[in-house]
Amino acid sequence: MSDIKVALPTVITNKDLSDGRAVIVTADNALLVSPIDSSSGAVCQYGTYAAVNTGSTQTITTYTVGSGDTLMLKSVAVSASAGPCKVIVDVTDGSGTLIETLFTAFFSSADPTLQLVVPAGIDVAATNIVRVRVKNNAVASQDVFATITGKII
Repeated sequence: MSDIKVALPTVITNKDLSDGRAVIVTADNALLVSPIDSSSGAVCQYGTYAAVNTGSTQTITTYTVGSGDTLMLKSVAVSASAGPCKVIVDVTDGSGTLIETLFTAFFSSADPTLQLVVPAGIDVAATNIVRVRVKNNAVASQDVFATITGKII
């Protein structure tokens, strides 16, 4: 399956559904999707950290690429119970040594959810680790959640 290439909108927001859930949509209510071949190799790694202290940075989730594999990183989603937060997505080697920072982003208490979508994907080599860290910039501790999605290629 080949990636579908589209121009990303300039306005992205959460749209509340009648049952209390929310989805991320564009200004014209188009739902943002990143198709992947779900027949094999799909990666969906979720993690959570309860009560992240004010001013502290915690690793929320990681994904270790298997030996001989390559991960095509497709998206990272992060949410917090209150916001604001700083999000750092990076790649380390097996010992934890930083190889490169992929994203640094922020979200506010007005919308404490962030979704980073990479339609073309970012290749992460075998035995390396994708790590999602969050710094709590709120005035109180809060719970933080993160999901890494991709495909083994």
